[in-house]
Amino acid sequence: MNTLAFIFLLVRLTFILTSPDLPSDTTVYITGSVEQLGSWNPSRVKMEPQGNHTWTKEIILDSPLSIEYKYTLGSWEREGADANGSPLSNFVVDASQSKSVRDTVLFWTRGPRQRVNHGQITGTVRYHRGVKGAGLQDRDLVVWLPPGYSVDKTRRYPVLYMHDGQNIFDPATSAFGVDWSIDETADDLIKKMTIDPLIVVGIYNTSDRMKEYSPENRSKRERPLLRIVVAGGARDHDGLSVDHLAHYAARRVCRYDQDGVKVELLRRDALQAAEEGV
Repeated sequence: MNTLAFIFLLVRLTFILTSPDLPSDTTVYITGSVEQLGSWNPSRVKMEPQGNHTWTKEIILDSPLSIEYKYTLGSWEREGADANGSPLSNFVVDASQSKSVRDTVLFWTRGPRQRVNHGQITGTVRYHRGVKGAGLQDRDLVVWLPPGYSVDKTRRYPVLYMHDGQNIFDPATSAFGVDWSIDETADDLIKKMTIDPLIVVGIYNTSDRMKEYSPENRSKRERPLLRIVVAGGARDHDGLSVDHLAHYAARRVCRYDQDGVKVELLRRDALQAAEEGV
């Protein structure tokens, strides 16, 4: 792609916030689902005060996409709120072309959110804390074991690996107090003999989630920073010499299946030879 064509693909967004009761010298931040908006860090991207209770921030995207975002005063204890003091839902903008986006926030939360957890963990889980990997943030892993796992010490199980591990089983660690019910769903399907018993490994995300999971330049189709590679299965990548986050610490617990499946969390630059779509 030549330089001129690339320039025409750029999308320039200008966010304009008005908050009538907020002093004009207040420091206001914008955060959202792309790195240019801080990847949901509430105090990374500062807006520029324009006076008259108005703040602006311009970002440039290299391809069209839909963005979710919020406004804060520097933390999740002080974010845009409704008249009842509850946090506003995410704002959404379709960044298909350059534009200005105008929003008004009349209220701001004061203090931490009142969190209500719904549900509980079904079955047995094991935690492995602070697993390390070169070039990646430390993170926790959680393992869900199927019904009857403790009965037969020799049985081997297929293993399902999932991103966003803190969201999949436990409402206490999930983003909004409601987990994805992977444990209940797997338990139900196994007991109905709809699927064979399996082990589920959840890999927690970190503050680098958007950078790790999403291509940094969609127009160039770059791979995400972080991939899960299942070695020993249909998508084995022989010959890759990489530092992996975990040759899984729970190997003795999980009794990996006969193919020797293991989990490797790999930096994108270690996957240049790997096929797309792992």
